[in-house]
Amino acid sequence: MPLHSLYIINKAGGLIYQKDYTDGVSKLSSNEYLVLAGTFHSIHVISSKLSPVPSSSGIEVLESDLFKMFCIQTPTGTKFLLITDPIQGNVDAIMRKIYEAYSDFVMKNPFYTPEMPIRAELFDLNLNKIMILNVKRNTDTLFLMELPVATPTEDVLKQVTAVHNMKLRLARLIDAANDISLHGLMKPENEHGYSIEELEELKGDSKPDDKVGQVFQRDGFSYIYNPDPTGRRTGEAPLANYSEIIQTTLESAKELVSKEFWMSNKFLTIALMDEAINNISGALTIAYPMGMPDFEPAKEAILDMEELAGTAASKEVVAFEDSSLWWANKEITAGKLLSDFVGKNDKTKVIIKLQKKSQGAPVRESPLDEQAQKQMMAFYYKKQEEHKKLMENNDDEFLHSSWANPKSLKSSFNGVSNVSWRPN
Repeated sequence: MPLHSLYIINKAGGLIYQKDYTDGVSKLSSNEYLVLAGTFHSIHVISSKLSPVPSSSGIEVLESDLFKMFCIQTPTGTKFLLITDPIQGNVDAIMRKIYEAYSDFVMKNPFYTPEMPIRAELFDLNLNKIMILNVKRNTDTLFLMELPVATPTEDVLKQVTAVHNMKLRLARLIDAANDISLHGLMKPENEHGYSIEELEELKGDSKPDDKVGQVFQRDGFSYIYNPDPTGRRTGEAPLANYSEIIQTTLESAKELVSKEFWMSNKFLTIALMDEAINNISGALTIAYPMGMPDFEPAKEAILDMEELAGTAASKEVVAFEDSSLWWANKEITAGKLLSDFVGKNDKTKVIIKLQKKSQGAPVRESPLDEQAQKQMMAFYYKKQEEHKKLMENNDDEFLHSSWANPKSLKSSFNGVSNVSWRPN
């Protein structure tokens, strides 16, 4: 989330509320927070006195390369100080929501003393309300993520597209790393389709007496010869212990991109995928300490330097500039907060659909899932077969049933109740 910290300072310069929203913010002691609030209060007063504009409100925005600081001051002198990322937009709407929560849950609290530290649980809960997003593309669920309800819609779209594209990138890296563990590194593009023997023959070298699965050395490193059927890789697979390390690392990464991950109500984040990419990079470095060539797809995916133009993978990528989000058959437009569309209820799960702008509105889904449709078809097929059997039977078929025999009681006493008579 691009929001870093919120400070509320009373008219005397005392800190009455402080909240961090990201883990990257440096943690200070209580005294340091108080000194920081008092220092900003003094600078705010000095700036209002030095301003050439009469009745200046003081500092409103302070920008740097790493953060932005926004400040609004109420008529009573209370200052709301919000620290965000430089790219954060729609701050006015966020400030308005914070002030609404302050008015509703702090100032209307009969037990709160003005200008004193804020200890209102409802105020904290309202600021920390989280919305669970079930992100879909067409009819398939991509992942789950959670965001505060006060997140601007532009940031929601940025984060959804970033997670979606990074998930695709991780899936491509998994495929490339798996190929490396089986058939070695990628050949140069102009050598695709040639075997090792053919290349050495073209170079004038003698053919090595290598066989599939045999260990051999090249440039001081040992490999297992396993030729690539497509001819795109060298066939110099890493040794079994290195290959096992790569496969173990890939199994952990596959969990993040699997269907079971979101079905178990786990949230996919950039941090989780970053960690998986770093782990795969480390495993490949162990197997190939000399490094991978620049044209290796795994290295391009690790460095996020892939050239996807003209490939099938490019059709799955959704750029932020060409993306849109839809909820309840309505587009989530820019310039508003997420709560303006989906409400303010905490821990509510909503389904939003990621679309390219050129695709328009998403197709309406069937009210029944695939499993329910199969069950309904099986039920109606069974009923249809039963109806066919009834139609084939004679209208007088019931006369031959045991319950329609008027002598059934007498037959039971005679011990012949199980004998049925039926004309040919």
